[in-house]
Amino acid sequence: MLTYAVSLIILSVMTDLTSDLARLSPQQRLELIEWLWDSLEDRDLPVTAAQRAELERRITSFDQDREHSVTWEEFSPDFSHSVADWV
Repeated sequence: MLTYAVSLIILSVMTDLTSDLARLSPQQRLELIEWLWDSLEDRDLPVTAAQRAELERRITSFDQDREHSVTWEEFSPDFSHSVADWV
């Protein structure tokens, strides 16, 4: 458990960091967010049993839907032809 003094030091550093982060451009903040997200491992992300079940359901649904899908190469000629008819 952190001591009170250590907690104050961490809070002070975080406050300084917050003001530094606020000076970053939106693009720089997005890049930082991406880097931070990518630095996490699956085990770092807490997932409840209900969330895990929903993820599994969606993965199963995605895999089943994929069996009935078409590739872009199969789709694009028909799509391009349809778009030409609209214009």
